[in-house]
Amino acid sequence: AIPISAVIYILRAGDRNLRGLIVGVIILTFFIFIQLISSMKIFPTVPGVYMFGISAMSLACALWVGKKYRENRREQERQELELEQARKLQISMLPNEKPSVPNLDISWYMETATEVGGDYYDYSLSQDGILTITLGDATGHGMQAGTVVTATKSLFQSYSGHPSITETFSEMSRSLKGMNLPRLGMAMSMLKITDQKLQISSAGIPPALLYRADSKKIEEIEIGGMPLGYSTSFQYQQEEYDLNAGDTIVLMSDGLPERLNPDDEELGYSKTQELFRQCAEKSPEEI
Repeated sequence: AIPISAVIYILRAGDRNLRGLIVGVIILTFFIFIQLISSMKIFPTVPGVYMFGISAMSLACALWVGKKYRENRREQERQELELEQARKLQISMLPNEKPSVPNLDISWYMETATEVGGDYYDYSLSQDGILTITLGDATGHGMQAGTVVTATKSLFQSYSGHPSITETFSEMSRSLKGMNLPRLGMAMSMLKITDQKLQISSAGIPPALLYRADSKKIEEIEIGGMPLGYSTSFQYQQEEYDLNAGDTIVLMSDGLPERLNPDDEELGYSKTQELFRQCAEKSPEEI
């Protein structure tokens, strides 16, 4: 048996959400006790008296479940509102106008897997006409990934004017590492275009695809690299390519080749290349 003092303590200091349930248990116990005493012929039998206890217990359970549901629903709505506000903030940090560069057409598309995703893209156009474009994918998901995106945008704006992409990566990685974000980083590709020249580097993101209009072939630009924020000493690599009229380059995060169809089958990198080959001569917006 539970001492009366213990019951009073539970009702006073216990979780308020459980008090109604505890009262229901006490009432049920009381009526079961009455039924037991009645069956022992100590006083006249009251048939089915324990049913009153069951009814009281059922009512207490229903009230408790209803209260918990309302509280959980309010908490869920609060979290959904915060995520929606964070999503809008993240989207507001992405460029909404495409850069105007002679003989160059650009388009982009993003669809996040969660309310707040880790995908990021941006560009910088210097006064001497050098276009710097970056695409990133933060490790992790949700609010943590959103934090990395916010920090990365600030760092990109600070370092994108550096003539060397590898130096830019090193500075950004050093800064992200210094933020002490556990197991969080930014996979990224970055390119610079000027005078028909393409400079590109990668930090742990899927290969870029370069379609050559004259040969109708696709070159896979795969540059090994560690996501930014994991190391302060990693030596990033940079490659350079000549561009000709009609050439098209695609940067992508792993969300595209890892996209699942209704049968839970991944699109895959080979299929991604083939689809790009089929539409490479269309406009960037159509691609």
